[in-house]
Amino acid sequence: MICMARGLKVDIINPSVLRELAEKFPDEAERARRKYKRFDKWLTGEDFPTYNQLVGLSRIFGVPFGDFFLDRLPEKKECEGLVCVKIDLSEDWDMGLKLTRDMWDEWAAENKIRFFKFSEFVKEEGGFIDSQLVLKMERLREYCGFPLIITSGYRSAQKNQEVGGASHSYHLRGEAVDVSINGFSPSMLYRLLRGAFLVGFGGIILYPAHVHLDIRGVEYFAVSDYNKQGKTK
Repeated sequence: MICMARGLKVDIINPSVLRELAEKFPDEAERARRKYKRFDKWLTGEDFPTYNQLVGLSRIFGVPFGDFFLDRLPEKKECEGLVCVKIDLSEDWDMGLKLTRDMWDEWAAENKIRFFKFSEFVKEEGGFIDSQLVLKMERLREYCGFPLIITSGYRSAQKNQEVGGASHSYHLRGEAVDVSINGFSPSMLYRLLRGAFLVGFGGIILYPAHVHLDIRGVEYFAVSDYNKQGKTK
């Protein structure tokens, strides 16, 4: 599932991807040009399409929605409807285990977790974090090549209410994190979003100050201007 504010211009897409598509598929580019008067300005980055227009471009060019957020078009699509690469995810890895503080050290050593500590995911006593989420974050950090600062992971019901979180928030189940993007360059943001798609996060929501990532079982991408202090629902 993909969702955005329909009238909001999506100014985080990569215009070079759109230019590459226009060069590869001139007939489709001409169709887009006839349908969208500002298409040529989108190619140069002078202007950006709205959510609905981006969906339309995805259909015209026959590419997944997520391609517009990549550094360049992928040479090969290995998954239907998603942009994928081969990532070393061992079948022996434990997926979906709810990790507590007592379980962390042994599990992290067995799964060679190098980049994160339990305290980055869980800041409250009695909390836990899903092992699948940790594994995806580890691979995302490896792919990005720069530190990822987790501002929120597991939340208790009380904490979730304090920050205005949704009653069904994935944070309550230890299945979501918020990653700060303060100080990120455009190329760093592109790499983070691309990596999140490649690693296979189900939910990816871009806020003004952070990116929300979760492991829901469906594809969901959104851009939100909700609460510019960076709190997430």
